[in-house]
Amino acid sequence: MKRVVALIVSVLLSVGLWSLVGAARAGATEPPSQLHPGDSLSAGQAIFSPFGAGFELVLQADGNLVEYLVSAQRPVWATGTYGSGETLRFQNDGNIVLYSSTNHPLWSTGTYGVSPASVFGVNVNGALYAATARTLLWSTPNAIPANDFAIARLDSANGRYSAIMQTDGNFVVYSALTGAIWSSRTGGHSGSALLE
Repeated sequence: MKRVVALIVSVLLSVGLWSLVGAARAGATEPPSQLHPGDSLSAGQAIFSPFGAGFELVLQADGNLVEYLVSAQRPVWATGTYGSGETLRFQNDGNIVLYSSTNHPLWSTGTYGVSPASVFGVNVNGALYAATARTLLWSTPNAIPANDFAIARLDSANGRYSAIMQTDGNFVVYSALTGAIWSSRTGGHSGSALLE
């Protein structure tokens, strides 16, 4: 009986703690990490990886759509549209398209059609993605260099999940669509290790 009571108390505490964490996050303002149908980016505008993970996707003044690892000021992905890109549009058909000033398409995710994308963003691993509520339709590879953020990592075959032993000692499972979904809560203990 004591075990059952202890389990119930433990569950109630964990639910209470999670709701406090959710309330704290709800009150915090983070830069945008996603676009939705009807949204657009113009020169100088950007979206960022959630939770301060350190990636920025910016439509530069020169027309190139570039993702940077902010801490190193290093580009990790680009459309290569120097001198011609003007507006990135998330169309209502689910396609994300970079247009020139003459409204000519220069680059796209190709995510229009039967299951159009409902979100386009930068995940915590630095991958750009377009997805429906349940399906990853398009993505770039994860951009986290092992020595900048991770001691070790394992990616699922479909690219939806990554398990990362971070340099801060925290072991975290990330979803490409929603960010962190589980953590060992050992952050701040850089001596933590992943045993094989």
